[in-house]
Amino acid sequence: MLLAVYFVMVIALPLALGGYVVYNGLPRTRRCPACAGDTVRLRSRLHRLASPLFRFNELHLRWCPECHWSGTARIGRAPTPALAPVAGRAGRGRPGGAPDSVDIRRLDVDGRPVRVMVQCWAEEGQWRGRLLFIAADGRTWMEGVSSITGRSALDVLSQALTIPDRALTGRLRNAMR
Repeated sequence: MLLAVYFVMVIALPLALGGYVVYNGLPRTRRCPACAGDTVRLRSRLHRLASPLFRFNELHLRWCPECHWSGTARIGRAPTPALAPVAGRAGRGRPGGAPDSVDIRRLDVDGRPVRVMVQCWAEEGQWRGRLLFIAADGRTWMEGVSSITGRSALDVLSQALTIPDRALTGRLRNAMR
């Protein structure tokens, strides 16, 4: 009996209080806590598995394309609509219309800054995307084919965000040919 009380007081109670403090310290919005910009939800198995433990909130892994902040946020379970098309943001896309684009990264290629964007559009019940590379002088290169596919615009964006810088540089060099 004394051992059980000791276990609860020394191990279980501090762990529970620490978890409570960390959980309550998580951001509660889709806005970036560093720059207040819009964030994008990334896929995370850990966050998806942990979310059912919480009654009113889901844990999201979020990323800010403006300041590159990345972290966990707790978002209310109220149903949220899909992203609305906004200039410069990944949205629903317009079936049969122009694709939506979002900045994902900035690269330094051969000493020149290059902006990397991903275009998303819906086609035949599936989402497609391709990379755009924009140099500081305004020259633009794009991948000729839709190299990224997914079930949603956020799925395409999430895949584009996981592409390493070296692979993006290689894709840019291929697009420049």
